Amino acid sequence: MPFAGLGLHLVIAVFFAIHAIRSGRNMYWLLILFSFPLIGSVVYFFAEYLPELRHTRGGRKLVATVRTALDPDRQMREASRDYEISPSAQNRARLAYALLDKGQAKEAVEHFALCLQGPLSDDLDIQWGMARAQLQAGQDSIALKTAQAIAKVNPAFHKDAISLLIARAMARESDAAATRRAFEQAIELATGAEAYARYVQWLLQTGDVATAQQVKAQLDRISKHWPAHARDLNREWLKMINGAMRGA
Repeated sequence: MPFAGLGLHLVIAVFFAIHAIRSGRNMYWLLILFSFPLIGSVVYFFAEYLPELRHTRGGRKLVATVRTALDPDRQMREASRDYEISPSAQNRARLAYALLDKGQAKEAVEHFALCLQGPLSDDLDIQWGMARAQLQAGQDSIALKTAQAIAKVNPAFHKDAISLLIARAMARESDAAATRRAFEQAIELATGAEAYARYVQWLLQTGDVATAQQVKAQLDRISKHWPAHARDLNREWLKMINGAMRGA
């Protein structure tokens, strides 16, 4: 191994030194990094590397994830503060999404409903938030109508997620044949494993183990071609399917 004789802190310093050279940073960073590898790397990370990372899609997602882990109530706190300062429709919508993310679905429904009475009444993103909140709040029949209305206005709008929400709402409100057709459409449009996991879960609840096995086999054929990051993103749903099938 090329770095076997080097300490980890020095390897990190070398990484940041290469980044400094390639990105045209001031050469004094090289002196700092190699004179004080540990503290120099820490300073470089926060002063140069992290701000640049925030401008990339992956970097923004990483920063948001870290912030949420360190301060899980930050989004709610900021949304509540901004709404108190300026109770606009946009700030109310932001608060509704924060409530939804925190699992406070009934409160989110109330705020989304008020948003839809104002200038954002035709906003499909707000309507989609409402449908999600309604489903999470157990208002399945209303969530179904909201999602179907969105699909009627714009069939291409979040069509995979809308299709799955419709199937999930129908699972508790409609007959088995209609629900089966809805789930079949959902997995046809699916870009990940959640629709398969939800479908398998419903099939097992109805006692249709054979079809559940077929759906799992279909996902296995697809997922074996996924890159590592796709499997990581879908780990929760893959685990759900495997656990459900073991208990069948």
